[in-house]
Amino acid sequence: MTAPAAPATPAAAARAAGSSFLADGNTRALNLAATGNQSLLLNQGLTFKVDDASASQNALVREGTSAKFLSAGTSFVPTDITNAAPLVGKAEVRTVSIAERLEAPKANEAKDYTTSTRYEAVRGLIALADTLEAEDGGDSAGLFDGVAFYGVRGDPALFYESEDEVNNPDRPLPIVDSTEPDDIATLNGLRRSLPLRAVLSQRWRLPLMLQAPRRNLADESAYFSDGADLSDNTVALMRQLEGRIKLYRNAVALSEALLASLRKQTVALEQRLQAVGEDLAEARHDVAVTRALIAEEEARLAAINDRRAQILRDHVKFVAYQRPREAELISPAPMRQLDPGLLEAPVPACLMAHQDAPDELADLLAVVREAPARWFAQLPALLDKLDRVDLLVRSMQSAQLRSQIMNLRVAAQPAASTARGVAGAILAVHGKQLAVVQQLRVAATRIDPLAIAALGWQGARAEAEKVVSLGDLIDGEHGSGAVASRAARVFEELSRIAACLHEAFSEVLPSIRLDWAERLSQFDATPRLRNLAGLPRWGELDYATRRQLQAYADWLFGQMKAGDREAEALINDVVHMCLLLASHAPVKRIISGRLPAPVTAVPGIRLPIRVSDGLKLRVGMQALVYQGDRVVARARVDDLASSEVTTTLLHVEGQRLELAAESRVQFVAADSPVAMSSARLASVKIR
Repeated sequence: MTAPAAPATPAAAARAAGSSFLADGNTRALNLAATGNQSLLLNQGLTFKVDDASASQNALVREGTSAKFLSAGTSFVPTDITNAAPLVGKAEVRTVSIAERLEAPKANEAKDYTTSTRYEAVRGLIALADTLEAEDGGDSAGLFDGVAFYGVRGDPALFYESEDEVNNPDRPLPIVDSTEPDDIATLNGLRRSLPLRAVLSQRWRLPLMLQAPRRNLADESAYFSDGADLSDNTVALMRQLEGRIKLYRNAVALSEALLASLRKQTVALEQRLQAVGEDLAEARHDVAVTRALIAEEEARLAAINDRRAQILRDHVKFVAYQRPREAELISPAPMRQLDPGLLEAPVPACLMAHQDAPDELADLLAVVREAPARWFAQLPALLDKLDRVDLLVRSMQSAQLRSQIMNLRVAAQPAASTARGVAGAILAVHGKQLAVVQQLRVAATRIDPLAIAALGWQGARAEAEKVVSLGDLIDGEHGSGAVASRAARVFEELSRIAACLHEAFSEVLPSIRLDWAERLSQFDATPRLRNLAGLPRWGELDYATRRQLQAYADWLFGQMKAGDREAEALINDVVHMCLLLASHAPVKRIISGRLPAPVTAVPGIRLPIRVSDGLKLRVGMQALVYQGDRVVARARVDDLASSEVTTTLLHVEGQRLELAAESRVQFVAADSPVAMSSARLASVKIR
């Protein structure tokens, strides 16, 4: 007795029905309304072709809508399993096209890119090495020393020892993925790196870098592994070169820092050498002046002795001897020095003479010219002569314009060089007064002529006294010729007295002048020089010199408004400048030249002299011709050119002398101590 069969599931029934339907060759009717048949159609993807000859459309509809039970065999065939879906009801969706399936693997592409990258990197390094070698004249660049070139396992670029072994069948490339012990031992014994210098010199290795290691089984993982190794090796090579370049850059930075330090030291040394050169030139100039003074004194003493000898020889007929007295004749007798009474007034005599002021004094007098008119004793009265409002307004307009020009001129001047001693004191005096006057002139740039014209004459006169300077009155833009002429005469007289004061200071003994200059240049504040009796060793001067110097100083201070501290400070600095310049022989004022050709020097001939800076020369200056350290000829400058001056010989040692080419010539002012001593020495020798 058999057990009753379990009821079949819809899917099993469908499979059974499908099996019987497909296995039987006869035509059967399929009930489409049944659940199992619908599952069969869904899972097996069956299709039907309806023959119009066997069934009509109505019959099919009728058959499909009628309830039927289809029974068939219950046995399964292999196709039920192999053609069935793992999951019933899940549809298979394919998103990759055939063309996409045929694309090259990404691992192969990555490996090719890394191979090309390494090849291009090494080729670029070879080109760089050739460029550096050409720039260095054939010497190998040291940039690549100590840098290693790494390869992968079984790399063809590292396998061969020489170019002859390439493509040699007796020396094939080893198989990287071989499992043979001999091949593994051979691979383990191969080198994995070479010095980059060897790779750069053995150019035949470069094409081998494009070949891949030999493999039996080439899959994507192997390609990816080789690509990663090649990328790491290329990065390692670049890192080594990066480190080497960093060392070079550090060395270059240190060298540049050292070079900058050396340049700073060079500038400092050049400044020091320039200062030493100036000191040496000053010392040489002082030696030349001293030798000229010594020669002058020796000539004077020789002339005195010659005159005494001549008197004894020509006029002394008898020599009397006196017996010794009982009283001592060498005892000093009472004596009182009497000051001379018949002396010429210094100031009128100076105004009648013509004295040239040194350049530094002329620069300070130019500052005095721009000083406010209220500082001068005579100028307020000249403002009263501008008796119309329009004249005062025009004078203030001129002051405004000239103040702006002065500011631009001062701004365009180069920075003053640092100096020490007397030269530094001279620069300090000029700079201090220039700053004071320039600050006062700023007020003139802010005036409003229209507003001043509305103030009336009294108001305009008061405003003009605040801003108008001596130079504004001299300029004559105000329209009054008499005022301009009188203001110009005031400045001319002041300039002449200042030049005479400098000349009088220059005639004092050099030792006393040096004491004055050294004492007065040590202090920042200018000493009060209204009374010159406070100068050191003032009592050693003779009465006439003291009277002359004090008269000049009194006249200069008398031109300024009494009680005005700024005005007195300005004229005090003028006196101070005259005193300092009398004891200073600046190197920059020393103008030298050379004889362009040999010449026979005779008094009266024209002598051309080559100079480097003819702008500093003036007609009438003295040219002293040297042989060694001795002045042998003296000439006067008659004509000036840019690079050559023409002189007339005034005196030649021995009346005739052969002067060689490139003989040294020094130009000095006609009234300088060197020129005057040379002239006196020549006159003594002629007598």
